[in-house]
Amino acid sequence: MNEMKDAGLDTLTVKVVTEDNGAIAAAGDYMLRYGIASNKLYNNPNLTPCNHFTYWQAGDVWLTNNLAGNDALDTIRERLTDGVTIWNDPDEIGGDYLTANLNQ
Repeated sequence: MNEMKDAGLDTLTVKVVTEDNGAIAAAGDYMLRYGIASNKLYNNPNLTPCNHFTYWQAGDVWLTNNLAGNDALDTIRERLTDGVTIWNDPDEIGGDYLTANLNQ
């Protein structure tokens, strides 16, 4: 330890870098609108857990249903992998509910 001090290496400098406030706010807005990654298996999921709308995008979708045909299941699978917003009330589609959308 004395050798480091003798060599002038007795100071440690740490520089913390973060995003500017605008970038942090934009990330927060994005998370409010689109949510966060979940990476878990859902069995009979509630597709509308938020007050007004919920955005879903899945990396992989496995569907089983005795009533729907393969074409219908393929369409649902495609919508979920492409990304889809599901609204609780169709009359609200397009409204500004972003800040009132979270369940409290």
